[in-house]
Amino acid sequence: MYRIILFFLATLLLMPFRSVMAQDPEFSQFYAAPMNLNPALAGVAWGPRFNTTYRNQWPGLEKGFVTYAVGYDQYFEKARSGFGVFIMNDRTAAGLINNYTIKLNYAFRFQLGKKVGVQVGLSGGYIRKQVDWARLTFNDQINPIFGFSDSNGSANLSGEQVPNSLAVNIADFGTGLVAYSKNLFGGIALQHITSPKESITEYTDYKLPMKITVHAGGQINLTPKKRNSENFLSPNAMFITQGTASQLNIGTYANFGKVFGGVFYRNNFSNSDAVIGLIGLKIYFVKLGYSYDYTISTLQGYTGGAHEISLSINLGDKDGPFDHTRKPNRLECPGVLNF
Repeated sequence: MYRIILFFLATLLLMPFRSVMAQDPEFSQFYAAPMNLNPALAGVAWGPRFNTTYRNQWPGLEKGFVTYAVGYDQYFEKARSGFGVFIMNDRTAAGLINNYTIKLNYAFRFQLGKKVGVQVGLSGGYIRKQVDWARLTFNDQINPIFGFSDSNGSANLSGEQVPNSLAVNIADFGTGLVAYSKNLFGGIALQHITSPKESITEYTDYKLPMKITVHAGGQINLTPKKRNSENFLSPNAMFITQGTASQLNIGTYANFGKVFGGVFYRNNFSNSDAVIGLIGLKIYFVKLGYSYDYTISTLQGYTGGAHEISLSINLGDKDGPFDHTRKPNRLECPGVLNF
């Protein structure tokens, strides 16, 4: 089974058809990775804020996709600007294909009165994609009787030409906008706006398609008489389209004091994909969350779903050492954006 998966991935990577294009890894806890979601979110929660996320998707398919990500962002009041950094490593089939991403985010804040803010963001960064060629298998290695080995059990050799380089380096750019008040928010982000070439072989011309993300939501205070209530519901949605792939995430995030959770549904427009459950704990300015994607598509029973763990530390939270709520004329964002 493992060799079949490697052969399938190698085919997707190397076959000379322009219609085959890659999509970015996505997080179920997308607001726990704000620097990946939208560059305009840099500094929206004041900070300094640190986020880290681990995602293990489809572990039932021989270590399908494992993603590690860390982010930092902070708002600088004198510059009326937020700055952020995002670093990610996405590993396919235990490192058969590796993607490394690092990008810098910048957002300028326009304040409309005392309660509404608009941030316009830009991002610039670097992507490196590399393949472990020694682990690839090709159709000319298949023996009709013994498979990828000969009668003596020795691996069959391939006549496939090894590329001059097994890695490609890409400059990458994006932009975004987000508008928010204490109880409402919405944004749009355009990433990979130059559709950079990501081919590893010199005789193909694959390009990383532009990704469009639209996200929005609100916050319903469950104890309105309490000024700084931590009991609320936050219905929200995210729509992503990239190349030929699209997905819609809708659900509700809930916070009750030190405990939070949520239920979400993901659809990729060709079928229902997954139901996502989230649970977590907040201790002062630290949040730890765990989510599980339960597959409900035709792959149910094969993938093993997806496990995701997030850790967020916001030193600018009301319980943090740089509590921004003490500032006069402060602009507050909904609690889900302050993840």
